[in-house]
Amino acid sequence: MRRLLYCTIMGAIVSLLLCTEAVAQKSSSYKRLPDGTYVTSKQGATQKNSAQSNLSVGLALGVSVPDGVTAQCAVRIMPQLAVRAGIGFFPKMQLFKKTIEFGDAVKQQSYEDALGYTPQLSTKFAYSNLNGQLMLDWHPGGKGFRVSAGVYLGAPKVDAHGMMIDAKTGESIMKNQSTLDPNNMPSITIFDANDETQRVTIQPTSEAALDATVTLGRVARPYLGIGFGQMAPSDKPVSFFMDLGVLLSGKVRIASPNVINGDPNLLVDFDPNVQDIVYKAQFLPVINMGLAIRLGGAAK
Repeated sequence: MRRLLYCTIMGAIVSLLLCTEAVAQKSSSYKRLPDGTYVTSKQGATQKNSAQSNLSVGLALGVSVPDGVTAQCAVRIMPQLAVRAGIGFFPKMQLFKKTIEFGDAVKQQSYEDALGYTPQLSTKFAYSNLNGQLMLDWHPGGKGFRVSAGVYLGAPKVDAHGMMIDAKTGESIMKNQSTLDPNNMPSITIFDANDETQRVTIQPTSEAALDATVTLGRVARPYLGIGFGQMAPSDKPVSFFMDLGVLLSGKVRIASPNVINGDPNLLVDFDPNVQDIVYKAQFLPVINMGLAIRLGGAAK
């Protein structure tokens, strides 16, 4: 979590630096005097530096899948090229609930003996995202269409919370029972059906709860996409934009405080259906749209 926050803060700092530098350049220009010397003229004076007229600065605010709310500062340094940096934020939100069969009676034999039934697992899944973004936009024709490439710093997370329950009542197995020691809950070993040497052992909490965090990819994830609209508008105060792209995220990572033996990342390899989902999740589609506001620059 600290690493993710660090990456996001760095992205925001870069964004602010880009905006500050661009605005600072806009606020002054050089004027040639008759004797051949130059003086600095402040904003509002006639600008004779042709390169200066190409510079425009924008603030792009949008909504994105999978990023949530996005805020980016863009600097168009020439008609064909712009750079931008910003952040994406999606507050932690529950996606869905589901009750599943948690292994079989053999794997949960201790619970079967103590309770007289095999518990089920009631699960809740919540999604959240916080990342920094560094992008380079190339406008082949100098207008709205662009090709974008860059890197995302930080990855979305899915937090899973599970409770072992009695399927008949829907309540925790620890309610109204005294046969289990809450300070020493029986462990459960899950293994690969094709290779039983690959094992992961978990132990529920005293409340019969299980928790895991799934991080959808690496911390640094390359991005490639196309878009339409100027992120730093040069000819109008407000511009609509849209991005379509893909993130090369890499394999998901799993962490759980309930794992007492083995690598929790092995769990994704135990089920072919899960393997297929994990493979596809390495290439995350990105849709981003919103409005870009010109902060200053090329418009006359």
